Amino acid sequence: MPISRAVFLGVRAIGVASPGAWLVVACVSPISLENRPCPCAADYVCCDSTRICLRPGQVCPIGGGAGAGGAGAGGAGAGDAGRPGSGAGEGGDAGEGEAGGASTGVAGARSEPAWRAVGADLELPQPTNAPNLALDAEGTPYVAFRACDPCGPPAQATNKPVVARYAGVWETMPSTGLPELIKMSPAIRVDEPGRPVVLTEQGVHAFDGERWLPAPELPSPPSEEARLQRDAEGRLHTTVYDGTLGELQVVRLANSSWQNVGAAIPADAANARLHLAGAFAYLAHSRRSDLSDGSELVVRRFDGVAWELVSTLEGTALELALSSAGTVYVAVKDPLGDSARILRYEADEWTELGVQPVSFSAPRLELAGQGTLYMTHVVGNFVTVLRLDGGRFGDLDSAEIGQAISLPALAIAELEGAEVPYVAFLSGAGVRVRKYE
Repeated sequence: MPISRAVFLGVRAIGVASPGAWLVVACVSPISLENRPCPCAADYVCCDSTRICLRPGQVCPIGGGAGAGGAGAGGAGAGDAGRPGSGAGEGGDAGEGEAGGASTGVAGARSEPAWRAVGADLELPQPTNAPNLALDAEGTPYVAFRACDPCGPPAQATNKPVVARYAGVWETMPSTGLPELIKMSPAIRVDEPGRPVVLTEQGVHAFDGERWLPAPELPSPPSEEARLQRDAEGRLHTTVYDGTLGELQVVRLANSSWQNVGAAIPADAANARLHLAGAFAYLAHSRRSDLSDGSELVVRRFDGVAWELVSTLEGTALELALSSAGTVYVAVKDPLGDSARILRYEADEWTELGVQPVSFSAPRLELAGQGTLYMTHVVGNFVTVLRLDGGRFGDLDSAEIGQAISLPALAIAELEGAEVPYVAFLSGAGVRVRKYE
């Protein structure tokens, strides 16, 4: 059945998997593709899509064979998505469930929240920069990152996009239709289960269940670290940058073409942050300062016609979050030290919520569906996750997350009425994902 670009409007493609031959790969006994669960031997984990048992150090490829890449299998007795595992799971707790299930202890009682591994680290193909993270409506985590293939020698090293999703083990998604070579880390968004959309410097691609379909060509290259947003009507938005003119432009995909949203804005190439929520749209960016040799940070909101100026802020980097009620939160990296100010903009006034020590850039901010603000950053080499509660930031057992060599990505799932933060970051040679439940 041919698939059109209507996938960008949310149209599903339905594929039918035919029963496969009998497979024997580290299984207790021969299995068919229809058997669920796969009766794997000790220390092996079943690949949810292919029903093949994988050893630790393998990633489950979607629709492919078992040996396609890096670490993805868990420890002995790890459970599939939504089911408690038996024995010691990834996090080392007896009876721990994988992503999508409640954390349970002895006799099914819910344990205290703790940071738990979401599969093993993704190490092959080898990541070369920080991952981006997204959750679908069911709480399934997806990561997108740039990986080298081959990784050396330097003159021959190339980088390609990698998209993976978690279904009991990490599954690498097909790359058919994606650019073969990229420079930026792919931005990712998942609006419905199994249908992610990614953005690279070569444009936007949506997954139709088998391959990635390109959207119409962008009018200019994406801005650095551009992200994908949807408005209340379901239209995709992003930011593009014209390096010749030094202008930033917000664009949206409508009627099979990209349309300008407001006029272009004089800006630097970096620090563009676009957020849409409810009837509100805010944009943060940096621009050359008339008063110094550096840049200043600018916050704007869209009034239906133009991007009006809200405020200018002093700093070297900025992150932004926006609630459906129009409340804006920003994190601004101090230009002179290793700290960041956290501010809230409400009723046309800024309120400082505190100052946080940071080692990399400005902290990442994320709002849960009920409006709770979460924040992640790195102090020293360690990942820190905080939650705003009663006007104060409380630490979410950050000492248990681990070390990172990149600024973490942050997303919040709402599972059975509970908010479950996820972080993804580069640690050592692999992408590591953790959840707090």
